[in-house]
Amino acid sequence: MKSFFIKLSNLILVVVILLVYNNIVGGYYANYEVKAAKIKAKIEAIEKENSSKSSYTDGNYQGKGSGFGGDIVVEVVIKKGKISKINVLSHDNEDDAYYNMASDVISDIYEAQSADVDTISGATFSSTGIIEATKDALSKAV
Repeated sequence: MKSFFIKLSNLILVVVILLVYNNIVGGYYANYEVKAAKIKAKIEAIEKENSSKSSYTDGNYQGKGSGFGGDIVVEVVIKKGKISKINVLSHDNEDDAYYNMASDVISDIYEAQSADVDTISGATFSSTGIIEATKDALSKAV
């Protein structure tokens, strides 16, 4: 009879431990799912807002900005309301080393779908010229 009560107490103890564990883990995952749903809703709202903000008129637009050595002229191609290509048409009198570093700003503009990006450190004037030229072109696409 004594061994029956020991086995019964052990069984009850195991059941209680499992219930407590399930409650802790289940509560964690339920809280995680609620947070994930809220984050997903925020991301969708931001994407919707950005898609309406960055809607440009399709076409090819030229713009000009001032670089380190003079004017920089770009052509921005808009397809389906988005920036699809940026071609630098001229960058006369720009130092090649600075210009090559500054041209990295073009990928930042693609990612942001906007010319509101940071300049490239070490090539500030040249990257500013590319950004200004892109802004000038995009102002014509609105």
